[in-house]
Amino acid sequence: MGRMLFAKSSASSIDWSEDYPSVEDFIRFLEKPIAMKNFYCNLKEAARAVNKINDDDDSLHFLDYPLVRDPFEEESAKLFNTINSFKKNQ
Repeated sequence: MGRMLFAKSSASSIDWSEDYPSVEDFIRFLEKPIAMKNFYCNLKEAARAVNKINDDDDSLHFLDYPLVRDPFEEESAKLFNTINSFKKNQ
C-alpha cells in the first residue's frame, strides 16, 4: 500500500516541510481546512428554539451558525478591481 502525499500550500499557516504533515499539523488541518477558513471566520453562533405546538410538548433548542457576511467579499472586490484596471489599460 502506497503512502498518501499532501500538497504544500504557501497560503497555509500549517508548515508541512516533509511530504507529509506532523500529527499536530494534520489534526489542526482537519479541525479547520484551508478551503473553509473564510467560512469559519464569518459564522456567528445563534441559539434557536422550535415553537411548541402543544403546551405539554418538550422544548427543542439548537445552535445555528448563520453566515454574518459574504466569505468571499474581499476576494471578489480584489478580482473586480484587477479586471477593471486591466480593461482600462487596454
